[in-house]
Order: sequence, then structure tokens, then C-alpha cells
Amino acid sequence: MTRVQTSDHAVTLMESGLLTAQTMDQTDGSTGARSGTAIQRGMTVQTGEGDTAGRVAAVVLDEEQQTVTHILLIQERQLLAYRLVPIELIAAVGKEAVQLCIMHPVVENLPIWHSR
Repeated sequence: MTRVQTSDHAVTLMESGLLTAQTMDQTDGSTGARSGTAIQRGMTVQTGEGDTAGRVAAVVLDEEQQTVTHILLIQERQLLAYRLVPIELIAAVGKEAVQLCIMHPVVENLPIWHSR
């Protein structure tokens, strides 16, 4: 676990995290129980086309809200690049892979993580 202070607020980098979402009742639209999906370091991250974008390096936890806000994507090339992927861009999470809802060119334009 690594604790980092960003310009906005403090976040913690975790090896794994749980994405939660409230289920909605299809009959009356009311919210129900919260369900969770685990994301762990080392999982493959795939683009919307199914190409490998990299691997999960960490899960970013907002300390104030105690919620996962991003995953930290590591792109293994000649020079390592770490990119912040907001959880809103995650389409699905499987046993070994995270599927994004964006295409490869958009992944390349995600913000680069600079540790302090």
C-alpha cells in the first residue's frame, strides 16, 4: 500500500480493490443491494477492441470517500508508462482481465501518473 498526496486530495495505491455498484430494481427503479467486483494487481487490461493495453499496476483509493476511483495501468514498453484509468471507463471485469469501453487511441491519451 502506498499513500500519495495529489494536488486535490490524498489517495492510496492498493494491490487490489472492490468496485461496487448499487443494483436497480427493474420494476420500480429503486436501488437495492450493493454488488462488488474485485480488481487485482497483474490483471490484464484490454481495450474495447480486445487488444491488450497493459496490466493493472494498482487500484487507486480516494482516502476521504474510501472508494476506488481509478486503476493504474502499466504499459510495458521500452520505457514504462503508468496511466490513470477512471473506473467509469471499465466495461467489465473478469477473473483475469479488465475490459475497457474505450479504444486503443483513447488509452494513449489517458493522463500519465507521476508519483511524488
